[in-house]
Amino acid sequence: MRERKEVVRELSEAVKKMRSLDREKATQEELKNASDLVERLTGELNEINIAEAAERAQVQAQPEQASKELTSIAKKFSFAKFIRELGEGRGLTGVEAEVAKMGEEEAARNNVKLIGAAIPNAILNARAFSGQTAGTAANGGSLIASELQYQEELRKRLVLADAGATYVGGLVGNITLIDGAGVTVSWEGENDEVADTKKAFSTREAKPKRCAINVPISKQLTIQSSFDVDTLILNDIYAAHAEALETAAINGSGSGEPTGLLNTDGVKLVILGENGLAPDFASVVALETEIALKNADQRNMAYVTNPKVRGFLKTKLKADGVAGYIWDNNEINGYPAFASNIVPSNLTKGTSESKCSAVLFGDWSKLWIMTWGGLDIVVDPYTLKKQGAYEVTLNAYHDIFVRRKEAFALIKDALV
Repeated sequence: MRERKEVVRELSEAVKKMRSLDREKATQEELKNASDLVERLTGELNEINIAEAAERAQVQAQPEQASKELTSIAKKFSFAKFIRELGEGRGLTGVEAEVAKMGEEEAARNNVKLIGAAIPNAILNARAFSGQTAGTAANGGSLIASELQYQEELRKRLVLADAGATYVGGLVGNITLIDGAGVTVSWEGENDEVADTKKAFSTREAKPKRCAINVPISKQLTIQSSFDVDTLILNDIYAAHAEALETAAINGSGSGEPTGLLNTDGVKLVILGENGLAPDFASVVALETEIALKNADQRNMAYVTNPKVRGFLKTKLKADGVAGYIWDNNEINGYPAFASNIVPSNLTKGTSESKCSAVLFGDWSKLWIMTWGGLDIVVDPYTLKKQGAYEVTLNAYHDIFVRRKEAFALIKDALV
């Protein structure tokens, strides 16, 4: 990775060059190349900001991370015992108490006030948890051991990660990021001074926001001593955590939670009808056109919608009398297509109340899912006691950042 000073210098020169282009004389290719260079350097500067934040976290946690003792603690740590002892209310003991102490120190570095007992990021990702993958009946239904780390396993469960979203972990403190849409061009006289407002970049501060995830866990399960019990517990946690992250990334209101794509100002909206309308090939491809008009189309683009729309598009021909369905082999018009129940199917447009679906298209690498620290865990032994379970609340700290709004386009009134 290059030095910040070098990238800032190149970015400043690239912006200056882009502003110097004569709109009437410059070719479309020259304008696009200048814009692409500014976009690339802006992205590189953001990556440096992220890397520096992660490096600060590593340096501050160096005493734990650098030691062999950490590896030993991680291998001995038990999720089941951690949850059971919190639920019993008699205090953590042994390795689990050591882990909670490390969690307190990490929370202090992130200026996060703990609600319960924390498992730090260093433990979550230093330990290789014993995982199991069920085989098919044809293969004897065997259980296959695998080496899992929390952040990696979480990422695997994110549909948006499959679509190309950028997952950034190991952060510490608030981070100032540059909005890719902040690059502006103005035309000035030869000797006129460019006003500050015309050469300022748009910035946004990303900071940890608390995401509370509730997971019921059987008390009997936490009593077991088998190492694979941790895997069973973690599978429930992974699923709930991934769902919460994707819900925020798509639907987040921005009030007390991150702002999701559907509520991000400046993202282009393709309108199908006054009261919603069934999508066809032309209306879906219109999403691609809107992004191309902003010179934001890249190779790693993808469609994301819900299973309801997917089912409709799988049976909808591209045109009457023409072979080929809109959704074919998990692609739309040559781009990868994904479906998730997180994408709403209960939106309202005109008289179509709670019937409309969303369709999202864009360069998903411009959507950043950001993570601070580990897990802050609270165990409630009372609410579900008649069911013989603990209600476990996992507090994780995240933010969502749309780095370039022009890289996305939405439909919110697909009626299927």
